[in-house]
Amino acid sequence: MSGIYLGELVHSHQLNVIIRGVCASSCANYIATASSNVIVEEGAVLGWHGGSLQSLYGGFEHDWFDSLFTDKESFKEYLAEWQLKERAFFEKVGVNQSLTVLGMVPGLKEKRNTMLYSFDKQTLNLLGTSIKYVGEQNRFDVEGNEVLQVFQLSPQQLQVMLKNHSLRLAQARVYGTN
Repeated sequence: MSGIYLGELVHSHQLNVIIRGVCASSCANYIATASSNVIVEEGAVLGWHGGSLQSLYGGFEHDWFDSLFTDKESFKEYLAEWQLKERAFFEKVGVNQSLTVLGMVPGLKEKRNTMLYSFDKQTLNLLGTSIKYVGEQNRFDVEGNEVLQVFQLSPQQLQVMLKNHSLRLAQARVYGTN
């Protein structure tokens, strides 16, 4: 949850963010979403791969993550706390929390061919981000391997995905919803 705390600092101090190299995981989730002025330099990669809600779409598939917890109960407690803190963070910064997991939802997950995903500039804007790219969105690492898949969604497609995501949240009773 340290990434959330860093994002809160970026947001509360109204810091500008310049992304060079690769910004993924907590950097994408909490730093790139926290600022109202984010510049992704030419050649940089900004991508998402999950967040606290990814258990709704297949869970946490990393051995190192499982090794952090001694039992399932401590993991469940950590996850519940993370979900609440992440929700509060995204409400504070005005970005739709689903950004962290939309690339995992049915309909997109099957199309993914890279670990990281992002969305076209219009979709990122509709989700509440303030991200500007110098040039085109870069999908490749320095060796020319594709590491990021950029999905282009119409506003209508995004609306349907967000509605389905909200339904899944309610069915799973995340945040105690019914």
